[in-house]
Amino acid sequence: MGAGAGYNVHINGLKLGDVLEKELIKGKEPYEDYWRLKIAIVPGEYEIGAESYYDDFFWQVRELGIEPSAKIDSGVAHVEYPSNWEDEDKDWRESVLPNIEGRELDISFLYGAGWVHADLPDDIEIGDVHIPGEFYGSIAKLELHAPDLADAVNSGWKSTFEVEEDDED
Repeated sequence: MGAGAGYNVHINGLKLGDVLEKELIKGKEPYEDYWRLKIAIVPGEYEIGAESYYDDFFWQVRELGIEPSAKIDSGVAHVEYPSNWEDEDKDWRESVLPNIEGRELDISFLYGAGWVHADLPDDIEIGDVHIPGEFYGSIAKLELHAPDLADAVNSGWKSTFEVEEDDED
């Protein structure tokens, strides 16, 4: 990331709740089949982080050992998950559901791009979500209603200017 390239937002332990909708998408071959699922996000307080190419928005972690957190009020994850094509006799509740519902994921996403800074909005809709670790699906779209998260990230970004001013003194 360089100037105007946006910033990364991290949410640790984002918990997936109930499956709200499901659709099996059939490919040309059975191994190309996958589930398209709409899953509720469990509201709660989550550990967060954010940084740009140049600045860590939450320098308090490094300086004071304070872990930032923010409340997520609601949300929906649009998840694509491989079907269990090796064992077609298994019901989706046996093969897919145990790997999805109640699952906690560390996620990150890039927000904003261009020549000026873009504040994180209260209602976030992201299409490219990174999930490190073992999760065999993907989040094609994430929708969050999270004014507290937006406030924390936006305030964190503004605090980077305070740190720069202190460094000059």
